[in-house]
Amino acid sequence: MKNSTHQGNILVQFRASFALVGGLALSAGQVWGQAPAAAPAPPAAAAPAPVDTAAANAALSGPLSAFATKFAADNNLKLVLIPAGQFMMGGGKAHLVTISHPFLIGATAVTQAQWTAVTGDNPSHFKDDNRPVERVTYEEAMKFGKKLTEREKTAGRLPPGYVFSLPTEAQWEYACRAGTTGDYAGDIAEMGWYDTNANSTTHPVALKKPNAWGLYDVHGNVWQWCSDWLGPIPSGPETDPTGPATGSNRVWRGGSWEEGAEYCKSTSRVGDDHNARFYNLGFRLALIPIPAPAAPAAPAAPAKTTAATAAKVALKFVRADSQETNAEDGKGANAMDGDPATFWHTEYQDVLVPYPHEIVFELNPPAMIKGFTYLPRQDGQINGTIKDYEFYLSDDGVNFGQPVIKGAFESNAGIKAVSFEPKTTKFLKLKALSEANGGAWASAAEIGVVPTADAPKS
Repeated sequence: MKNSTHQGNILVQFRASFALVGGLALSAGQVWGQAPAAAPAPPAAAAPAPVDTAAANAALSGPLSAFATKFAADNNLKLVLIPAGQFMMGGGKAHLVTISHPFLIGATAVTQAQWTAVTGDNPSHFKDDNRPVERVTYEEAMKFGKKLTEREKTAGRLPPGYVFSLPTEAQWEYACRAGTTGDYAGDIAEMGWYDTNANSTTHPVALKKPNAWGLYDVHGNVWQWCSDWLGPIPSGPETDPTGPATGSNRVWRGGSWEEGAEYCKSTSRVGDDHNARFYNLGFRLALIPIPAPAAPAAPAAPAKTTAATAAKVALKFVRADSQETNAEDGKGANAMDGDPATFWHTEYQDVLVPYPHEIVFELNPPAMIKGFTYLPRQDGQINGTIKDYEFYLSDDGVNFGQPVIKGAFESNAGIKAVSFEPKTTKFLKLKALSEANGGAWASAAEIGVVPTADAPKS
């Protein structure tokens, strides 16, 4: 039995097989299949204005169905029309949710064949074209949808006002339930793959019975990403909810081959960091209405970056082309000009790193920066193992555009400071283009995030 503790008071025990995929990050005090208990529910909002779902279905169902037919023929990916309507969302104290527009959602989780056809790769552990793709992060799933949106829009086929994306948590549960009100959308043994019947593996999609709307594997096989941040479920009625405005974990729904049936209910929900990559985690594609933009907030006076606030900016590892063997986030001492900074450190020990390779980091909160320091190391010693490099900035972690700076280390150069016009950003990418010393053995990186601030040093 492997144990994992979380930052709340709760201790979650995992079966030994869970060592394959690691622990799930639950919000403080949350138990699988329940809404978080630690944070108070948000105050009940005023009842939303009535929505004419019948009119929306009449106007949009035909064009959406026609698109789904053509898309399935071209991509071997079946989409199911989900009508606009209302349902009671959540377990326990359920609340009324209105889905104001019809939408399309995958009849199954995205398969490995479907994923590879769009991306050209296959990150899955349990390899099989007809099994669900797994070990896909939130950003990678969203990028998959974005590619299809751009392709169909360019071809002039995309229904106006719709985009491919992950479903919201409300859209997912509404489609899963298919008009049912119980724990499951049917007989769980006939519909789902879970711990007692899955034999510790994923299974090809659509082998079990579908729900009443024709969706397969809504209970088990793989957890499925949703677009929402994980948070308390509101108690009052909502129309087209999209979840909390901010958070630290993204929602998973549906359960998987590794959990018991009690964790595969229509209401079961957990969450993890958007960079999570597990053997039991995939996603279901959806074509959804473009969310209405939030009302603009009143402009706030720009905050002055100080040495104290800069030190609170967390620089978090997102992904790399090679598997790091030791990584930590924290505060370092190698910042430019003595300014406070956060840093990320990794060591690639006995790992052959290909060139070029990329490392991506996230800034939380987004910060205005003017440069980086980079400390290449090998075997614990300062060593210029990277020669030519580029730094990129991005707001979404996917689209990085042109590099903000290019440069090169000299052999055994040690700390390298690079600077550019101050910019506010959310994501940083270091692209190492070539090696300096004739060997591709790993290095360690310490990248200082430096404030633009004219504030006094602490």
